[in-house]
Amino acid sequence: AAALVVAWGAGAWGFVAATQHRLVGLGVGPRPVVLALNSSAVQLGFATGALLGGIVVDTVGAEGLWLLAAGCCTAGLALHTLLLRKGRT
Repeated sequence: AAALVVAWGAGAWGFVAATQHRLVGLGVGPRPVVLALNSSAVQLGFATGALLGGIVVDTVGAEGLWLLAAGCCTAGLALHTLLLRKGRT
């Protein structure tokens, strides 16, 4: 379990740095503003996930969390596919 937690943490930290590097490389605006907006979006995602997870645990129980995770993954994949078709990624 400890090895999985370490791998999860390393992956999460690596993802944030890679995303920030890509955003800065796109040159869509002033770097500090772009990085601040990205950080705000990441924190909003963490907070939303915690809120939704808490609601699911309170209403259905912990065994229902997999449905929430599967739904979020499906929504993310659908959004990614939509943006690819429009040529925005």
